[in-house]
Amino acid sequence: MQDSECQSAEALLQQGNHSAAALRLEALLPQAQGGPERARVLNDLARAYARLGRPQDCVRVASEAVHLLERQEALGPLCEARCNLSLAYSLLSLGREALEQALSALNLARRLQDPEREGWALARLGNAYAALDNPAQARETTQLAREIALQHGLPELDFACLNNQAFFTLYEYEELVIDGETEQAVVVQAMAQLLSEQAVACAQAQGNPYRIALALSNLVEALLQGQDWDRAAPLIEYLDQTAQEHEFAGLAISTRLHRAVLARGRGQHAEAIAAAESLLQLRGDAILPRLQRRALRLLYECHKTAGAHEAALADLEALMRAERLAIRTVQLAQTEVLLIRQEVDQAMARAEHARADAERERERVLALEREHEALREQLARSDRAAREDVLTRLANRRHAEQALPLMWEQTPSPDTPFAVAMLDIDHFKRVNDQFGHAVGDAVLRELAQLLRQRLRSADLLARWGGEEFLIGLVGPPARDAEAVLERLRSAVMEHPWERVHGGLRLTISIGLALRGVGNGAPAEEPRELVQAADIALYQAKHAGRNRLRLA
Repeated sequence: MQDSECQSAEALLQQGNHSAAALRLEALLPQAQGGPERARVLNDLARAYARLGRPQDCVRVASEAVHLLERQEALGPLCEARCNLSLAYSLLSLGREALEQALSALNLARRLQDPEREGWALARLGNAYAALDNPAQARETTQLAREIALQHGLPELDFACLNNQAFFTLYEYEELVIDGETEQAVVVQAMAQLLSEQAVACAQAQGNPYRIALALSNLVEALLQGQDWDRAAPLIEYLDQTAQEHEFAGLAISTRLHRAVLARGRGQHAEAIAAAESLLQLRGDAILPRLQRRALRLLYECHKTAGAHEAALADLEALMRAERLAIRTVQLAQTEVLLIRQEVDQAMARAEHARADAERERERVLALEREHEALREQLARSDRAAREDVLTRLANRRHAEQALPLMWEQTPSPDTPFAVAMLDIDHFKRVNDQFGHAVGDAVLRELAQLLRQRLRSADLLARWGGEEFLIGLVGPPARDAEAVLERLRSAVMEHPWERVHGGLRLTISIGLALRGVGNGAPAEEPRELVQAADIALYQAKHAGRNRLRLA
């Protein structure tokens, strides 16, 4: 393999021509038989796959690169391979695995005293925090990487940091809006716009068309969030023209959504609906799931505003289907990654077998057994992490949302008693304010244990969020749900909370919904019972707390 061929592919990567770079690198890979040469191609190919939205392929080649480079003890390229693997895991929402690889890369970079590699490792650590749904920490960690970029004159790293910070902040804004944190959202939107403008200026100074287009896309998002329609409109047209000219397919598709958001913001609902519908008509693999869900949400809001309730309902149902599909897709991808890792491990083990003598063969078998056990334990940890709340060791909300429909479907008949209760700790904020968050955490753990001891193992008990818990009962316990929950409420009130902290007293409020009873009568799926129980919980709170209210 000629070094010039690899340099040519790397130049394509720098220009943002990731598809062409991937094709060239894939052709080079069979020729790269030597360890260092193959590792270099694998690292470049991992970068291309990550930019092309092919994280599973990125895991495959980056994992092989890690194996090769660990054997060679080539710490610099190994640091890059771990950064690539961390990014792939982040794209697959495997935040813990991404964090592990980024921290390993950071340790290598600091051992090497290599500022550039340290900066990239910190940037990937920021991506990992974002995958763990912590955009504020992601932005702060990425700022550490940017300080290194500015100190050592690293323009590519500087742009990546600015652009990532803008993206994390845009995501944080969306979450704040959903949570109703309007005042904080305004501050975060201004920050996102400033970061996006800085990223655009940085990309323009470097003269890289792909980076310019990428930064402009974030800036347009920020302007649309800030309702600066007049400034956003020409930038959308320029971005679309640039994306078409340079064949940036993903960015070209995103401009359709920008147009739809702009039209809705200007009150042009028909144009917004047409733009969103044209986006949704693209073939499934051409549109990113996140864009699809945003387009469906926009359609829903437009139809609702226009009073087209039937169409709005259809949009909302499509959005829910898309969100469920996205969850399943991530889960399938995560499973596939575990299989890929196993395949890579086995392939590397076979290569080792070909070179090893009889003693090395024996050691390899033992190593494979240890590795298999580690993978099995990691799979068990991943499964627990997906289903379990870390603080209370109860089921988490995600598991509860999956378990309730299964419980519902497995009931013998629609007449089988089915109950859903929502529990909330009264004045929990005062506990944190008066005694500290450590005591608040201890209260949550103690309450979780108390509830678990007083419910059957077959009953569903989950931490729904914050200080809120969900209970699902089926069969005889559901028939006696009011009595069961009243006993729980009394047990909490009478519990010796002073053992947790002196002077501490605690009560809970409960909202209960029963299938076929009251507001739970028309329920055709458990989600409706959850909503009814939540409303009943609010009523219990409003009525004075420390009580149970039946929907």
